[in-house]
Formats: sequence, C-alpha cells, structure tokens
Amino acid sequence: MTLRCVIVALTVHFEAVCEGYTFKGWRGFKYDVGGKASEEIYAAGDTVPLYRNTTLSAVWEPVTPNVKLNPNYDYLYFTRGNAYYLLKQYERAIQNYDKATALNPNYVEVYINRGVLYMDALKDYQRAVQNFDKVIQINPNFDKAYYNRGNAHYLLKQYERAIQDNSKAIQLNPNYIKAYNSRGACYRELGDEAKAQADFAKAKELR
Repeated sequence: MTLRCVIVALTVHFEAVCEGYTFKGWRGFKYDVGGKASEEIYAAGDTVPLYRNTTLSAVWEPVTPNVKLNPNYDYLYFTRGNAYYLLKQYERAIQNYDKATALNPNYVEVYINRGVLYMDALKDYQRAVQNFDKVIQINPNFDKAYYNRGNAHYLLKQYERAIQDNSKAIQLNPNYIKAYNSRGACYRELGDEAKAQADFAKAKELR
C-alpha cells in the first residue's frame, strides 16, 4: 500500500498534502542508501519515520514502527495508528490506538484522533463522543475536545449539547473561530437566526 503526497514546500519544516490531509511542522530529510537518494518524513521531534520515498517521486511508502523492539512503547502504536488512518485502513488504526491507550490510559492525543476517526470516517458519532468525553475527563481545559464533541453532538442533532460544548470551547479560547461557526450553525438549526448571525459575524471578525 502506498500513499501519494504532494510536497508543497520542502525546508527543514515543511507542509505536505497527503490524501487530502495537510500536515505542517513535519521534517523531511534526504539521505543515501546504497548510493540511491531517498527522503523520509518525520513528525517534528520524532526519530521514527512515518513515510519513506525511495524513488523521489510522488509515491511515499508508510514505515511501520518496529513495535517488536519495544512492545510497551505507546507512542509507536499511536504513530502507526496515524499511518493506518491516513491510508484509510480504519480498523487497523483503531487497533493501534486501542493498544496505545491500553498502555497509557491518559494519552489524550490518541483519544482525540480516535474520536475524529469515528466521527469523520466511520460516522459513529456516539463512539466519537465517548472518546472526547475521555479527553475532557483527563484534561477539562482542552478546548479542542469540547469543539470536537460539539461537532459530534451536532451530527447527532443534539444541538443544545453542541451549543454547550462550543460555548465552553469559546470560554477557554475566546479566539476559537471554528467554535463560533459551529455554534452559529447550531443556533440556525434551532431557528435562532439572530444568535447564529452574531456568531458568524464574530468568526469573520476574528479571521
């Protein structure tokens, strides 16, 4: 299985667009193996490459972290789960996320990514809510967890709950543009156009 990427700008830090996902702050390194040039993509600060390009073309191959060398390293499962997510192998991604949280029950980034996977890819909004609930339980001041849970409540047509979540996200981060837009959409669904327009206007002001 390969992943096709378009490198937008390659410096020490670069932006890559992979299967519709945009990543910023990752690092690309060129090196020679057996006299052949190739490139690798690393998460910033990481030592395990996520993708490798041995042909210097638009085809990047995922690099599976060697969990056999350290089976209790939660980050390797998180990283491999992210790679499977990008490859749209969602069940494998979930298996790796599950292993990461089994090793580290307070790994909030895993719960966030698994929640987004359930919400956006699998359309399982209840499980998405459960993952965002866990994040908030661990860190009640994580604005993105409230915003994401608000989106899941919106998709469940639970607009009042979605408004509460987005309001909490805005309380924690008054410049959270997406939360204003999301809350405005909820008000619109409830027929409160005045509040909807106020939120949309605030979001536009903050851009």
